[in-house]
Amino acid sequence: MAIQNKKSSDAVAIVSCMDWRLNFAIDGKISELKREYGENITTYVFRNAGAGVKAFEGSIKDIARDYNLKALVIMPHNEGCKGMGLVFDALKNGVPISSDMKSQLVDPFEKHAFSDTGELERINPKVQAEYARGFLDSSVDIISELVDLKRVKIPEDGEHRIFIMKPGAVKYELSLDDKRGGAYVLQASSLNEVYPDLNVGVNVLKMRKVIFVTSSHEEARQVNTEIRIARMKLGNGVELSQVSTY
Repeated sequence: MAIQNKKSSDAVAIVSCMDWRLNFAIDGKISELKREYGENITTYVFRNAGAGVKAFEGSIKDIARDYNLKALVIMPHNEGCKGMGLVFDALKNGVPISSDMKSQLVDPFEKHAFSDTGELERINPKVQAEYARGFLDSSVDIISELVDLKRVKIPEDGEHRIFIMKPGAVKYELSLDDKRGGAYVLQASSLNEVYPDLNVGVNVLKMRKVIFVTSSHEEARQVNTEIRIARMKLGNGVELSQVSTY
């Protein structure tokens, strides 16, 4: 992950799930963090299936190296997290899962006891925080809390599709035209970090539209390559497109 060296600058990072129902909650958390740490703080948002921190370890380490990382905020959710459903099926039912997804999402739960997906959702904040503490300095605050989807603003449902974005903070309601909802969001430094999650979106959740969002000409050039790779891996049954916000 190429990050300009700004060690004197403060930053915060958020890891959350790709679920579309979290979009407004993450917008709200970004605003809350700016009030707490200052309006000019740099914010990075990473999203995948289940808010799995392990997939983003390298990128978060880069941020901690190049910035004064003040906090890592982890935001998994309840009310039917598909990522936790995958963990349950893999560990309890022996359902086959890709090696990448097993390593990134499932392995951190292997030593934890649980009886159903609801319990997995409840222990997920602890599991992710424990993993993050293993590679972050003690000076970094780790705030890991379960988002109760019964208590947060949720967009009206809409067409389910996948948006792939870089980790910079955005206002989802504006950037994704997401007032109707339905936008699952993967945010990562590169497609490799979230390709297993993209595969889940296409092959498990059966979504057929994938939109790459770019915010600069440099990102657009990188994304053109990622779209070609995704097209080769996903086949012709998925509509791939690119939109820009610059």
